[in-house]
Amino acid sequence: MIATIVPLKRLPRHTSLFDYSIPTELEDTIAQGQLVQIQLRKTLEFGVVISVSAAQNSNYAYKPITAIVHDIPLFPPATQSVLRELSILYATSLATLYKTSSLPIQKRKIKKIALEPHTLVSIPESKFEESYVLYNTAEEEARFFSSLDHVHTTLILVPEVTQIETLKNILQKNNSPEVVIWQSDLSEKDKFNLWLRVRNNIDPIIILGTRSSLALPFTRLDRIIITHEHDEQYKSYDQQPKYHARDVVRLLGTQYQSQCIYTSFSPSFDLYYKIVKEKMPCIANGSTYSGGLLFETRKAIHETIHIIEHTPQPRDGRVSSIITEERIVEVATKKSQDIVILVQRKGFATMVVCKNCGHIETSPLTGLPMTYREDTRMMHGTHGDEQRPLPTTCSVCKSTMMLLRGAGTEKIASYFSELFTKEDILIPVFRIDDNTSADTLAKLNDSTPRVIIGTEKIFPHIRPESTGLYVILDLERYLAIPEFQTFEHVVHLLSTFNYLRNTNSQFIIETNSSDKPIFKLFSEPDRIYRTELSLRQKLGYSPYQSVIKYTLSSVHKSGTRTRAEHFREDITRQLTQANIIATVSEIFETHPAYHKGMYWWGVIVKTAPKDVRRVAELLTPYLPTGCVVDLNPISIFSP
Repeated sequence: MIATIVPLKRLPRHTSLFDYSIPTELEDTIAQGQLVQIQLRKTLEFGVVISVSAAQNSNYAYKPITAIVHDIPLFPPATQSVLRELSILYATSLATLYKTSSLPIQKRKIKKIALEPHTLVSIPESKFEESYVLYNTAEEEARFFSSLDHVHTTLILVPEVTQIETLKNILQKNNSPEVVIWQSDLSEKDKFNLWLRVRNNIDPIIILGTRSSLALPFTRLDRIIITHEHDEQYKSYDQQPKYHARDVVRLLGTQYQSQCIYTSFSPSFDLYYKIVKEKMPCIANGSTYSGGLLFETRKAIHETIHIIEHTPQPRDGRVSSIITEERIVEVATKKSQDIVILVQRKGFATMVVCKNCGHIETSPLTGLPMTYREDTRMMHGTHGDEQRPLPTTCSVCKSTMMLLRGAGTEKIASYFSELFTKEDILIPVFRIDDNTSADTLAKLNDSTPRVIIGTEKIFPHIRPESTGLYVILDLERYLAIPEFQTFEHVVHLLSTFNYLRNTNSQFIIETNSSDKPIFKLFSEPDRIYRTELSLRQKLGYSPYQSVIKYTLSSVHKSGTRTRAEHFREDITRQLTQANIIATVSEIFETHPAYHKGMYWWGVIVKTAPKDVRRVAELLTPYLPTGCVVDLNPISIFSP
């Protein structure tokens, strides 16, 4: 007999499954999902049994399985099914998926652990179904979680670690069942114990965690709740598989016949479509949605929201309009409330420009403008660790008239610090972005009023109950990003500030035109959603078609392009021969083109959602080594 084993080890996609012979003494006890020991090359490794077969190749000398570590399977069948599906859809190594989904292997403890037999427990007459809960305020959200019953094992997902404690407190006030907290930065010991706690559980519990908790080995899973489902943190950016939590939730829900509940104050455009067009059940602000407009329509924008037309003028020395500056000073003078100022770019100046010829200093690797940071007195690339000194002369015309243009977080924080000092206003100013030190973040624990200025990194540090003024500077920088989901991102950004505001706080948005359609969000939200969805339908984007992005890389720019061209020819031919209706884009250079020491090119395949799995199975054998698959990406041009 032969067993197919997946080692618990990060391995390439093409070499993640191995066949081993089953010693006679183990034939009666071997079973799918068991943890075993195998000889991999010259090393003794742990692995999981994927399948058992009587067939074997008589011309091949199989290595025998060394030992069965536990007779009881380690992974539930449902978990294994989800991992196999992820491996197919994202062309990811099954070995890597099992490794990242397993408990931390501690050789001295692994043989002593107690494993309960797997019995899939579910509520009678349960079935996979999706629904939505839409709310306007944090109070409404808290009421929903306080109303949860105590008879279901529930997985609750949050986009950020900082949101776990708040939700945990709400659940514990409701005398909920045991709450298990799972997040990626737990210690190895805690992960080991909590993984087994979930694996052996048969009683109702609540698992509260971030995206990584989706890989836990649930014995029962009656209900899955994904909070703030619109949040982009649910998308895996920098590691494979590049899945979205919503997609994995559907896979889990199907396996466990779970209720899947999505919640938010700002529905993603995909789920808005499912609510309005596909009639997904929805509770909107306490009432059952029965068709028509999902949101309340208002005749005018609320009086606490101020849209101020302003075009930055480099020569006037200001970083905002006079009206905005006066309002910031007014609130700061009272020293009783926080002020939050959102800026799109970090650094001091967003570009270095020659006054004589207009040349902009760019990165030789990515071709993107370099930003200037005052704290290092260096120019920095927008991606990676690239930096170089500020030039004294233009590299094109040799002029010495080099100018710093554009205001980043450093410049704006410096400007208001100096302004407050001049006005004798004693209120601390904090800059929050990727470059903010741990010491600075620690100071934010102080309860005194403060001004925080930064990129979207500010959100975990906002205190809604204490904030009297929210400001977004230069909205155009957010809208100028050339991605198909840019508009949706800005909609959620504006909605988040509106959600966080209390009834008395003010919201200022600076823009070069107050007539932008996006401002209909504050009076006719449904129009915003329906207009954007109509555009996506014409362009063939989600939710009307599924988008699969393939990116290829190498250390040679021309070589990467050639590989991408050949790959596009191969997949176009395979799709045509298989009679799958799909659109294959031309190849394109990513943005940035150079990332992590490699040059990147991409190609997009659009197909009907029902054909995604067929496309994945068909094209995976033709993927070049190192090709990255991104199903339904939120960014087309990123590597």
